[in-house]
Amino acid sequence: MRKEQQNYTFIGKHAKEYGINNAVVLHTIIYFVLSNRRQKLNLHKGKYWVFNSSTKWIYFFPFLSQHQIYRCLKDLVKKGAVIEDSFNRKGYDKTLWHTLSDAVLKDCVKDSYWKNRMRKPLAKLQKGTCKSARPIPNINTTIDTDVLDGIEPY
Repeated sequence: MRKEQQNYTFIGKHAKEYGINNAVVLHTIIYFVLSNRRQKLNLHKGKYWVFNSSTKWIYFFPFLSQHQIYRCLKDLVKKGAVIEDSFNRKGYDKTLWHTLSDAVLKDCVKDSYWKNRMRKPLAKLQKGTCKSARPIPNINTTIDTDVLDGIEPY
């Protein structure tokens, strides 16, 4: 399915509390954190994390600008729904890592929507996706969005 035809979802409670754009971004973070938890990937400080460069986040939210995504992430951190940190090995790597606050994670783990969502088989991932264990696998000037095909958080 092409991204322009993609349906996006969010939880109404999150939209009311954080705003619609923030709820859509949060929904995606929840999906990836729970998927990483299920696969036991990206465990740091006792939590499972997701990371993306700003260009990879844009792939998931083509209707938001890079600045809007940045604001959503910062707002979710400020409101206590998301935690932000960096676990990059290289000093020049500014990729931010995100996870859920304990309260949001607890709600999601109990929620039947997320329980059902996580029972489905996970999409096969290719090297270089947002769930890879290496934030900057190599340096190149082209962006290959084909590697993200098949990852459907919705």
